[in-house]
Amino acid sequence: APVGEVGAVLKRDRECSAYSLTPLELIEIPLAQCSLDQYIKATPLIGLNISKAMAIRLAALNKNLVVLEALSRNVKKNFINYCGIFRKSIDEFGELHKKFRFPWLKEIYISGSGSLIYSLGKAAEEEEKKAIEFPAPAINFDDSGAKIFSPGEIICREGEPGNEMFILLKGRIEVIIGMKSIAAIETKGEIIGEMAVLMSLDSGGEAGARTATLKALEEVKLMLIPSARIIDIVKKDPNIIMHISRMLAERYISTADKWSRLFGQIQKTIERVGGDKISCINEYGNFINVLNQKVKDPSIVEHVVSEVKNTYKPMAEEYKKLWQEYEQFSSFKKSL
Repeated sequence: APVGEVGAVLKRDRECSAYSLTPLELIEIPLAQCSLDQYIKATPLIGLNISKAMAIRLAALNKNLVVLEALSRNVKKNFINYCGIFRKSIDEFGELHKKFRFPWLKEIYISGSGSLIYSLGKAAEEEEKKAIEFPAPAINFDDSGAKIFSPGEIICREGEPGNEMFILLKGRIEVIIGMKSIAAIETKGEIIGEMAVLMSLDSGGEAGARTATLKALEEVKLMLIPSARIIDIVKKDPNIIMHISRMLAERYISTADKWSRLFGQIQKTIERVGGDKISCINEYGNFINVLNQKVKDPSIVEHVVSEVKNTYKPMAEEYKKLWQEYEQFSSFKKSL
């Protein structure tokens, strides 16, 4: 398997160090003497192996990212829920003070509304996800065999075998899963369906099923690369595999960057649940102490106090569970 191929393909410095854990033999590609592009042009099958290795790594990264995103949603949901209940409870004390005008109700409201998690709840709910944009690559290969699709024409259907990959040369494509339109592809040079084709090289050529239907939104020009002919095509025009390698490397860097940022965001959110001094667990505990000291007539605040205490009780156990799930990703992070 190639090592250090991403940096070499993108002509950038390495982002990590690699150490041998067991005795191994490596064949070094002397890039000081010639560029990787020149090397692939001379030996295009090396480029195919590099693309295949990156496709496998990217598939593993995408799979792990899906699980990490699920954890992120769960962590954020818990945090927003804890902050939301806290804020709602404090606001109820404010309304009770307006109704009864008891000084102790005002003291409880002022104490709670000054808490950081009272304001953090709203901020967390309004947080927006940042989209990752993939740069448009330069295209420099023979597209004389490209195929034209008319507006509304189906390019491939969900569930069908993925026997070829595509490179978008012109137009816009709608991506449909089930009966729902989920995205549009319009970046010139975008590769579509390459994962199944490249990974089929290690499975006897057996094609995987398409995960989506593709439909032309306008006149679309695609280069089709059949899996059965990929080796011959790459030998004939090495520029194709060089382009695919660059696209996969760019996707890997962007996806790994997204993974790392999400990993860091999850840690911060979990710490806000229970790891920091100013966390949900500590703020709930402090507020419960205030309630125990300030409440003069339990009968008029019983329902609010009960909700706060019932939310607080399982919080420490949930924090421990979330942290354990988070730590399972630490070893994967080292492989990025």
